[in-house]
Formats: sequence, structure tokens, C-alpha cells
Amino acid sequence: MNIEQHYISLRKHYGFIKDGECFSVSIDELNTILCCTKRNTQLVLNKLMEQQFIKWQPGRGRGNTSKMTFLQSLHELVLKKAKQLAMEENLEEAWNLVDQLHVVKYDFTEWLYRHFGFHHNDEDHDILRFPFYRPVLNLDPTFVHRRTEADLVNQIFDTLVDYDEKSNRIIPQLAHFWEINEDKTIWRFYLRKGVRFHHGKLMTSKDVEYTFQRILKYSNFANLLTTIKEVNSIGKYVVEFTLFEPNVLFIHYLCLETCSILPHDLDEIQQVQSIERMPIGTGPFRIKKNSESLLALEANDYYYDGRSQIDGIEMWVWPNYDETKMIQRLEKDDIYFGNFSVSHDAHIQLDNVEKGSTYLTFNLNKKGPLQDELLRAAIHYGINRTKMIQELGNMRELPSSSFFPSDSKKHFREEFNLEQAKTLLSNSCYCGETLQLYTYEMNSNEENAKWIQKELKAIGVSCRIVILPIQQLANQAILQKADMIVAGEVLGIQPDIALIEMYSFENGFIYNHLSFQQMNKVQQVIGLCKKEENTQIRKQLLIKLEEELQKQHCFLFLYHTKQTVKHSHLLNGIMLNAWGKVDYKNVWIKKN
Repeated sequence: MNIEQHYISLRKHYGFIKDGECFSVSIDELNTILCCTKRNTQLVLNKLMEQQFIKWQPGRGRGNTSKMTFLQSLHELVLKKAKQLAMEENLEEAWNLVDQLHVVKYDFTEWLYRHFGFHHNDEDHDILRFPFYRPVLNLDPTFVHRRTEADLVNQIFDTLVDYDEKSNRIIPQLAHFWEINEDKTIWRFYLRKGVRFHHGKLMTSKDVEYTFQRILKYSNFANLLTTIKEVNSIGKYVVEFTLFEPNVLFIHYLCLETCSILPHDLDEIQQVQSIERMPIGTGPFRIKKNSESLLALEANDYYYDGRSQIDGIEMWVWPNYDETKMIQRLEKDDIYFGNFSVSHDAHIQLDNVEKGSTYLTFNLNKKGPLQDELLRAAIHYGINRTKMIQELGNMRELPSSSFFPSDSKKHFREEFNLEQAKTLLSNSCYCGETLQLYTYEMNSNEENAKWIQKELKAIGVSCRIVILPIQQLANQAILQKADMIVAGEVLGIQPDIALIEMYSFENGFIYNHLSFQQMNKVQQVIGLCKKEENTQIRKQLLIKLEEELQKQHCFLFLYHTKQTVKHSHLLNGIMLNAWGKVDYKNVWIKKN
């Protein structure tokens, strides 16, 4: 502990003492506060006097107390220290420092807001800096499932092929050409030459082969595991996949971030650095730093598809930043980016209602009252989706009756009926048992769970909320303990493929809560989708499936989410992707 922290500890303990006010204190008391021996306490006091933090008058003789005077303002000292820690990229410690001093925390957050947006460093690099409520410490594409991690993986890695949403077709990425045999069980891909990983090594078929062998060994991506029979290098720049059976969806799977190409020397790299925090890909950005406080990306100067126009991205960890009510006062020509409230109309706002939905599952594989469809129906009629959106607000935009917002707009009817919910409940087998409502750590999830708990209590259903890290909640043993889970699904740019993946994911919430009979129905529909080349027909098959599951109240749709970005008129190339995020490679600054 440095001398400033010792002073802060003393100043916080004697918060009732004013600056410049002399007060009595004993050495024994200071020993306890500073957690020091008598000798070390005296050393600390000497340093505090030398640096003019305190004035100290030792007591003379047995029983005489000493006199201390605080000379420096705690507010100014803590604010200065917090700013220093932030500039040293140690935000976690800065937040811990200001967390208990609300006035200092307000001043610190006001100062911190000014550091977001676009900034120029000493090398005249354009750096985009924005806040995020948590660190992102696992960017290994084989194990990524959350929206933010998936979006970052797409900035750091490339896949063999990509899906173009505008033209609704598969386009080349790391593979420039591919061919298929007549029965669609052998797929051969021809790789681009000259593509380098971030650590300088050339990408070859050996890397592709290694990537998919690793996926087959470690991933829970069931659709790939049951599709790929083997993968082999056919020369330095040709790789061939053999499938167990014809599957027209195979090339669509290859567009997913799970199939991002990794270097084959990954095991050697892992001896030097964490591949979860600091993975190596071929994408337009590479990781410079990834800690509890900061994720920093820098442009890949040798990206095969052209270097990005911005030089770096910094995501600063700001716990609960979305709850901050600070108004950011920006001048008209300030360069900014984020979801700030601004005092003028010179900003540009982009909105996107996500494909996907927040939902509530029922565990139909667990013995208990939820096996009774009357109880599930009672919960359905006891939840007012429109009221939920009105009361909780924020990004909650539209009541849902489907994973597709366009279908919800057409077909959603608010079916909330308190009396009907109570009647269904009284006719069910429910006898007052406390249901276990699980969710994973995220502000919106926790708000949803508390709101649902309150509404269910109004119809006579008791539930207990359990909040876990998402890694724990994805454990099958824990999933089976939950009676209900409130969570969400974002479908990305290939909604049909995302739904197929959701229904097939062995650690998924819906997958683990559907009954055996319902999962058989799901597998039948997925089997039909594997044979269907038309995207719209696949979508209709999946919509019909969700309608059948809804009739049985297997899970409940709640609402669709809207993502919003506001930015300066000086920024160009900003477009929201299907994740509600921005593809930073295309962003550039127009100077005045």
C-alpha cells in the first residue's frame, strides 16, 4: 500500500474531522486503522509528514495522546488518484477507489465521459474509445456464445466464407472459391494466398484443418459435430470436408464466428499468452491489451481486404455505466460515438430492433408443478408484456410473440388477463411451491427476473431468483435445477441458422428445458431444414415450429430489444449490424 492509500484510509476512517482541524489520537488506534505494527505505523506517519499530508504532534509521556491534523482534501486526492489510475489503464482499481465516495464518484464519471469518443494519440492515430459494463476475457471463438464476444470475434478473426445479408448469398472470405460433389457430401475450398495471422505466420490449409479438428474435439456446436465426418488438407492452399450425409446448411455453418480460423501453432502460443484473452486471428483488428479494466484493439496493417481507417478501439470497463444519468455536454463539432444524451441536434442516431427475443423457459424435464400446462398458461396470462416494457424501459422496445420482430408486429395480441391467470392457477396442480427462476449476470436480466417475480406473486405464484455467471448457468447440471430461466436470443445475420443452432446447442437454455417429445419434433424440423436450400422456406418451417411450441406454453416470448447508437456528423461509415454493433473497419473521420 502506497502512502496516498494510507492517507485515504485514515481520512475515510475519520470522515467527521474537517481539513485543518486538530484532533487527538493514540498510536494503538492508528495501528488498527493502518493494519501495521507500532514500528511501521511510525514509518507511515513520518512519510505522511514529509509529503505534507498531515501535521503530527506526538504525545509526551505515558497516557498522553498525540495530535493529528489532516492537511489535504480527501475529495481532491481521491479524484486525482482515480484519474491517474484511469490514465494508467487500471480502471478496476479506480472504480474501487471512488465507489464509496459518491461526490468523488460523480466528479470522476463526469471527467471520464470526456475521454470517450474519438481521440488522437501522440502518433496522430485515431482511437475510438467507449464504455462497457463488464470485461470480455474469453474471446476464443470455439467457446463464444454471447453477443458482444461474438461481435468482437468478427473483428479479430475471419471465416472461410461469409454471408451477405443484402444479397442473401454466401460470399468468399479466406476461401476465394469452393466446389461440391454431386450428392453434397464433399466440399472443397481453395484458400487465398498471402493472408497472414496477427503473429506474422501465413495462413494455409494446415490452419483450417487444425481449426476444425479442434472444434470437433472441444466444441458443443452439435450441428458441426454431427455434420463433419473428416477434414483434410489437399495441398498447401486446398482443404476438403467430408460430411456424414448431404447437408445444404453446411456452408452456412462455416460463416458463424465459431468457425473462425485459428493458427495451427495455437498450443505453442498458449505457452506464452492466454488465447482466451489474447487470441490471434487474421481479421482487421488485433488485440493489443485485454484486462479487467480495458480491451484495446489496433488495426491490422496487413489485412488482406484493406486496412481499417481507424487505428484503434478501446473498450473501457465501466460497471453499471448504462445506469448513469449523466448528461454529456458536447459541442457541435466534437467527435463522439455512443449512446449519450446530447444538448444539441447535430448528432446522427441509428436504431435497430434486433431479430431475436427475450423469453422465459419452463423446465419440462424436471418433476414438479410446471409439468402441468395449466400452470404454464396461468403464468402466460399473468405477464403483461406491454406493461413490462413501459415499466422497465431502456432498450425494451416491442412485445414479442415470435423470434422475428416483423411477425410480432403483425400477430402480437396482449393476452394479459389477471382473472383468467388466477382461475387457471386454481385449477392447476400448483400448491404454493417456490419455483426457481434463474438468469445470468446482466443488469437487464436481473431487472427482468425481479419484475417477473413481482408479477407472478400478484397471481399467487412464488418464485426465488438465482443469478449466476453465464458460464455456470450454461452447465447442464445447473440448468436442470432451474424451473424457469429468463434470457434472450439474438439471431444475427442468418436468423434461420441461429435458430437451428439454438435448438441444437447442448448447453442451451431452451434445448435443456424442452421435453423429450418436443425435442423429437425439433429434430424433425431441423432435418427438413438441412435438405431445404431456400432460406424463406426454412424460416417458415422454424416459425411453424415455434408456433406449435407456443401452443403448449413450452416457453414464453417477452419482448424485442432495440439497439441505438448516436454519433457525431463528422463520423462516416457507421452502420448497425445484426448484433446491434458497429463494424469498425468501415468507420472514418471527416476533419473540419
